Amino acid sequence: MFLGVIPDGFRRILKSYSPNFGEEIFVLCSGNFTSESVLSLNGYKGKINSCDVSIYTCAVGAYLTGKPFKVKVVDPDNEVPFISKYISNEQEIVCSIMLLSDMSIHAKGNNDFQKRMFQGMVEGWDGLFEKTMTKLGEAKERLKIDNFFAEDAMTVLDRIPPNATIMTYVPTWDGGYEKMFNWNNKIMSWDAPKYQELTSSEPFYQKIVNGGYGWYVYAEHELHEDFGFLGKPKSTLEKTSFNINLYTNAENSKKYYVGWHGTKMANKLPYKILRDEEITIDSKIDLQLVQGKYVDYFRLLFMQKGIQFQGKGNMFPFMVFVDEKLVGVVICTPPDGKLAFEKDKAHIYLLADTALPNKKYPRLGKLILYATLSTELKNIVDKRLVNDHGYIVTTAFSNHPKSMKYRGCYKLHSRKETPEKGRNYMLNYIAETGKWNLKKGYQMWYKRHCQK
Repeated sequence: MFLGVIPDGFRRILKSYSPNFGEEIFVLCSGNFTSESVLSLNGYKGKINSCDVSIYTCAVGAYLTGKPFKVKVVDPDNEVPFISKYISNEQEIVCSIMLLSDMSIHAKGNNDFQKRMFQGMVEGWDGLFEKTMTKLGEAKERLKIDNFFAEDAMTVLDRIPPNATIMTYVPTWDGGYEKMFNWNNKIMSWDAPKYQELTSSEPFYQKIVNGGYGWYVYAEHELHEDFGFLGKPKSTLEKTSFNINLYTNAENSKKYYVGWHGTKMANKLPYKILRDEEITIDSKIDLQLVQGKYVDYFRLLFMQKGIQFQGKGNMFPFMVFVDEKLVGVVICTPPDGKLAFEKDKAHIYLLADTALPNKKYPRLGKLILYATLSTELKNIVDKRLVNDHGYIVTTAFSNHPKSMKYRGCYKLHSRKETPEKGRNYMLNYIAETGKWNLKKGYQMWYKRHCQK
């Protein structure tokens, strides 16, 4: 709890800078309290102050610092009529908000799966509530926060002492809080703080840099391209689609560049990973259904932030190997129903297709897609779900009206414009399952895409 946002490798980076931290730290835009958790679990003895403006973070912050937090149940559509019985104190309020956040993914009820998941959480509420209450109590014992301010970070900056240390991971989604907690705010009303949306992060970063503080700014993109005054990143955690970069005015005797193979769990994986080894057209490709914890590890490192996962029990996690070396992961989920234009054939949903970084073979991503259309994958899923799935469907978000990644393997089924910056289009792609066996798919990929 409160450690799932920042990958392990980057937590190690933050820990490496701990000798530079002052006697008081202000964590701005706390989110899921990951920075505070890293500080607490690694023995930071100074004073920790946090701030944020969402209902989730403000409720947790109040609970962790022993402050009152009041909500009123509104629930205009009577979706969770029982909720009033579970908000008698701050811990129960936090617990309910956390569970409602999980339920919000399914609240729209757009398909049978969402309806079943929502109803399942309603029926299993008591058990979920009890487990979450226990976890919250344990988290409060180990997570140290001295002050929490339900306030805009820009105004908190106005009263931070100049000798303090600032740490921040600014939200990167436009309107992120409104979308993420929209359903929570529909169910519950609360005294929400006023804040100014960051249409541009520059004033915020300028205020930090010019304030005379020790500061640590980290982000999922290269800020120095837009804000040169931050300097170049001092440390980086490598990911597939982006890097997590740390900008700071602190000096460190070691300049960390942590690749994905540098994290702790990588040394415990029971799989060898393809790096610089030579592969040929006669190399052996294999697909294995594996334990979810191993795919979760790669999901944490490489898959994009916006991907929402519906639960391990409803996923088929696969790993793809070439010559017994791991090259990527695939996650499929059961169908939500049948495709509107192919009523006689069910489909499976491709939730993730991720190739591991490899400079020698940069087009492994196409190989992973070839593997998703194999008879081997189809047979495993068909057997587990006792059905014949004729199609596989996936969704991509892109700045462009088409995705080059899926071209040649999948066919564009639908396109929808979105208001999100950096994700202008939601693209649904579709392909027939079982188009070839793994060996044939690999050889096709090798001839077309294996460029060194």
